[in-house]
Amino acid sequence: MNKSNWKSILIEENTFIIDAINLLTNTGLPIVIVVDKNLKLLASVTDGDIRKGLARGLSIKDKLSLVMNKNPKFVSEPRDLIQIQTLLFEDKFKAIPIVDKNKRIIDCYFYDHFFKSDLNPPSLIMAGGFGKRLGKLTENNPKPMLKVHNMPILEHIIKKARAENFTEIFISTHYKSEIIENYFGDGHNFNVNITYIKEENPLGTGGSFQFMEKFKGPVLVTNADIISKIGYRKLLDFHFLNNGIATMAVIKNEIQNPFGVVKYDGINLIDFEEKPVWINYINAGIYVVDSIVAKSIKENTKVSMPMILKKLIEKNKSVFIFHMHEDWVDIGTPEQLREMNKKLIKGLS
Repeated sequence: MNKSNWKSILIEENTFIIDAINLLTNTGLPIVIVVDKNLKLLASVTDGDIRKGLARGLSIKDKLSLVMNKNPKFVSEPRDLIQIQTLLFEDKFKAIPIVDKNKRIIDCYFYDHFFKSDLNPPSLIMAGGFGKRLGKLTENNPKPMLKVHNMPILEHIIKKARAENFTEIFISTHYKSEIIENYFGDGHNFNVNITYIKEENPLGTGGSFQFMEKFKGPVLVTNADIISKIGYRKLLDFHFLNNGIATMAVIKNEIQNPFGVVKYDGINLIDFEEKPVWINYINAGIYVVDSIVAKSIKENTKVSMPMILKKLIEKNKSVFIFHMHEDWVDIGTPEQLREMNKKLIKGLS
């Protein structure tokens, strides 16, 4: 982003979390700067601040002030470029606003003003499942090749990865793998490099991660039946920020009880709640996992990714969750596939 466009990330305090989300999405930047009407610096909000707010139970409809960092880092005029570079590179700040003597913003620097961000970690797409819940739809076709909006699910995922500069893609296959390989080839036509991990026996949603041992650093992992607006780079940034060994994307799931619920003590009525909503968080099937984890997976072992993460937790390793607010669909049944094809979610690919 050019410095002359720094005003595009300014937002007023009396707004909502969803407004900051829209601004982050539209600018493609990881931070917005909160100012008053005179452009006086008040606070900052990063994508990570919003995710942590959601983890506390906040809604995207809540006030932005609930997730703001009211002590943002800034540099006063006259600006010191060496200081700014140090803050961006060594201290890992997302942006450094420049303020005048009245603390009004007059400029802003971002990482790419000084450094080239060329991190391109590998992506592993788990595409070996049978898709049995889809019945006849997968008798002659692997589930990742079923079409949503006239495009295979797997192609949606690959195009999204490519759009965020994830170009080294590994696809684990088993059931009718030749259909996938014939369609995508080596990835040249999709502007990516594709390597296939053909499982002679099904290895589950985590077993093929053992082949990531040769890499160093994080690996983006996704199931092949997920269509989502999640930002892979945002997930990766969150993972780096928290310095864990793995990060799982999760999404809010609400279940409404169709009946009134009675609260009681013995035979005494205590309270009554009409059709309560139960809220929990489910695995979104998208992860960032450090390649070192591959060493703990025995050769040709069938294992799920959640089980791998559970074992890491048992070993006191830091595993984090990334709260999603983006659209997300797990296509596991004919009904879900039909519903997905009925509605057009912009920006899926």
